[in-house]
This record gives sequence, C-alpha cells and structure tokens, in this order.
Amino acid sequence: AVLRQATFRDDAAKKDLRIVYTPIHGTGLEPITQILEKDGFTNVTVVEEQKIPDGNFPTVKSPNPEERGALEMGISLAEKIGADLVIGSDPDADRVGCAVNHNGTLTLLSGNQVGALLVDFLLKNRTVLGENPMIITSIVTSDMGKYIAEKSGCGFEQVLTGFRFIGNKMTAYEKEITEKKEGAHHFLIGFEESYGYLCGSHARDKDAVLGAMLVAEMAAYHKQNGKTLIDALEDLYSEFGFFLDKVESFALQGKEGIARIGQIMELLRKEPDFLPGTEKVLDYAKGVDSLPKSNVLKIYLKGGSWVAARPSGTEPKIKFYYSIRENDRASAEKKLEELKKVILEKTGL
Repeated sequence: AVLRQATFRDDAAKKDLRIVYTPIHGTGLEPITQILEKDGFTNVTVVEEQKIPDGNFPTVKSPNPEERGALEMGISLAEKIGADLVIGSDPDADRVGCAVNHNGTLTLLSGNQVGALLVDFLLKNRTVLGENPMIITSIVTSDMGKYIAEKSGCGFEQVLTGFRFIGNKMTAYEKEITEKKEGAHHFLIGFEESYGYLCGSHARDKDAVLGAMLVAEMAAYHKQNGKTLIDALEDLYSEFGFFLDKVESFALQGKEGIARIGQIMELLRKEPDFLPGTEKVLDYAKGVDSLPKSNVLKIYLKGGSWVAARPSGTEPKIKFYYSIRENDRASAEKKLEELKKVILEKTGL
C-alpha cells in the first residue's frame, strides 16, 4: 500500500542517492529499510549503534526526530561517508525527520519545510491527482503549502491539531467519492508541522514509512536536476516569499500555572488586535469553519504572517506558534523578534 504511493520512477537517480537512516532504537528499521529497497534505493547505510530496539534509547537524550541530537549520529556518519540525506524515524515510526547535505554541511529541515517541499514534489510529479485534489494541514502549520497548492489549482483545508482530524477529512472525502457527489474531493497529502506526513488511504495517521520513501524520492528527483532539497526550498522562497516558522513553549507548573495560562488566554482574547499589523483574528474556542471548538487563538497579520496561542491539552504549557512571511530571511528574523517581544510584554512570560 505504501509502495503504491511511489511517485518518482527514475531508478538510476534513486541508486545514485546516498542515504543514512536511523530508527533511533525504535520500530522503523524493518519497514523503512524494506520500503526504500523496494522503491529502488540501494545505497542506504543504517546507523549500527541505533539499529536495535531499546526503550531506554541509550544513545540519545530524546528520540525525537524534531531535535538535532536525535539525528546527530546519523549526521556524523553522513559526513564521514559523504551521504546526501539523513533520515530518522521516531520510536513508533509515525514521524520522520531529515537532514540534507548542502554544500558539504548537513542541514536539518523542519516539518513545515518538508511538508511544503512534498506538496511541490507531488504536484509536479503525480500523473494522476483526481478531480479536486486536496491538501490538509493543521491550523498551526505553515501556509507555504497552501500558496503552492493554490497556484496549481489544488484545494486546501485546515483542521485542528492532531492527525485524527486530517483522518476525519480523508474519510469525508472518500464518502463523497463513494456517493458520487458532484465536485467530490480527492485527498493528496496531509501533514503537520510536528513532522507527520501521509499520502494514500492505507492509514488515518501520520506514517514515517511513507514519509521516508517520499523524502528520499524528492531528494533523488532534485539531485537528478542538480539541486539539493535546500536549493529546492530556496526556489520556493523566491516564488512564494520567505517563510520563517518557530514555536515557543512556556511551562507553568502546578495549579497556579494552569490558572495563569487561562488568564493569559483571556487577556489575549480581550484585546486580540494588540499585535502590529493585525488583519484578522480567529478564536477557535467559538468555533471556526464548522471545526470543533478548541482553545486556540490565531492572529493573522498583513502580508501573510500569523501568530497562534495554544495551551497544551495534557500538561501545564502554553505554546506560541509564529509563522512569518517576508521577502527575505533578514526581514523575517527581524519581524519574528519584534513579535516575540510584544507577546512577552503583553503576557508577562
């Protein structure tokens, strides 16, 4: 089922791509090495020290592929053997991170960046998209994929955080097709900023096995054209604007911390246009676009940037998601620092 989502067919380009893979002591070794081999990637080196499943994760502080430390052994091996790409899957093999060899330096890609690159890759290489192809992301995922989709005439929807909501949309689309509804939607890809990706209908959750295969395919596709994934990302920035996405998390312990988080959200809701350039405010606690109610406040700014405030549902934390869209990196970094300063002053964090 995963192999049916293979998109790039050039076997020579796949054999030419040098991959380092690590399951980070988790469950990904067998399925991911098998899918890469079946898809034609024969130049794959596994990090030996991290092959064996071990719930103590002895070689890393955290087996989270969002963090460079989790991929550090893979990056070191890639530097040693001159690999093009490092892929790492998390313990239960539903999320995947990667690092790209760009001009001799291994550079990590974020979940937002990989998601946008996958949208671009699939829209350029899928021969059959179905009528009304759709891309689904969470409300705290970068909008770069949206702009890429819209230029290609592809539909775009956002759902609440949690891949089950993407799964719900997939099921709704399939029902439209089964019932032969006019204008039925066809699911192309769903992804979240937290390194989760899915194509196809074999699952209703993010899948690192599929994610690893597609990341390898698009790396091979771009290498064949003389580019790395970093080059491909820069091409997208040139076309759609530079996107800078950051998350800041604040832990506030105990009952007092939980009460403080509630006070912060109440404060932001009372004066939601406090950020310079505020254009639109979405309060998901009141319900937005028929989505279930959720304690999230999202503030859109002129030019396509936005900031979202979201308390954790499981621990006393509040997260601020920043998605900055500017003409270049320097402008985006400057704007990010300005917005972070305003947020901290407003909330007292």
